[in-house]
Amino acid sequence: MHRYFVTAMDKCILFAKKNSLKKQGFTLIELIIVMAIMGIIAGISIPRYTGSLDTIKFRKIMSGIVFSLREARIIAMSGGTKTEVVLDLLDGYLWCEGMEKLEIPYEIQMFSDNFEDADEQIRVFTFYPNGTAHGRKLGFAYGEMTAVLNIEPLGGLVSFRLDEEMEQTVKYERILIEITDKEIDQKINALRVSAVLTSGGPRGKTPLHADNRSSSFDNYGDDSYDVDEEDEDDGDDDDDDDGDDDDEDEDDEEDDD
Repeated sequence: MHRYFVTAMDKCILFAKKNSLKKQGFTLIELIIVMAIMGIIAGISIPRYTGSLDTIKFRKIMSGIVFSLREARIIAMSGGTKTEVVLDLLDGYLWCEGMEKLEIPYEIQMFSDNFEDADEQIRVFTFYPNGTAHGRKLGFAYGEMTAVLNIEPLGGLVSFRLDEEMEQTVKYERILIEITDKEIDQKINALRVSAVLTSGGPRGKTPLHADNRSSSFDNYGDDSYDVDEEDEDDGDDDDDDDGDDDDEDEDDEEDDD
């Protein structure tokens, strides 16, 4: 009996020791090893996660551009009228009459593979009622990623491809100063009556080229684009003609007297 009791007590003590060992925390070495493993995993996964977010953002911007151009094509075909879409390569906004403007983040750069586009600031994409379109391909860069915007002339289909090879012959340096909605609206008002848009009203004064840069719009009010220089000259000539007619009438009256 006594022997059995001692054996039972030993088992209870051994069981209690095992439970106490299980309740003990990690040692310092174990914690260091776990933290090192977690650091390695984070170092591998975070760059990939960040890269995937950048890819999603880039795709979203390109999809927005393509959607706007496709909408302009639908407007041209359904309305039976030519529709023009303007893309400002420096300030980074896409605009078409009757559509909501689209702003492109300044981190996204645009480029061309044609030397003749070096002085270009405004790119115009034109869609016709018969489904055809006019617009050269344009490259976009975001970090190390690139995308090429393509417009098929015959069918007017618009698409983009990521990582498509295209020579960056001409790079358009984006203006890093964030442009306000008011400034964009002012530029759009200037475009409506400029020579850039063939269907946008009378030909007028417009500082849209790269040598003038976008800041030149700041000194122009909306009424600065309403009068053509040629019209002003014609007006002066008409005034001179009216003055000559008045002189002739006065001479005739003197002769009658």
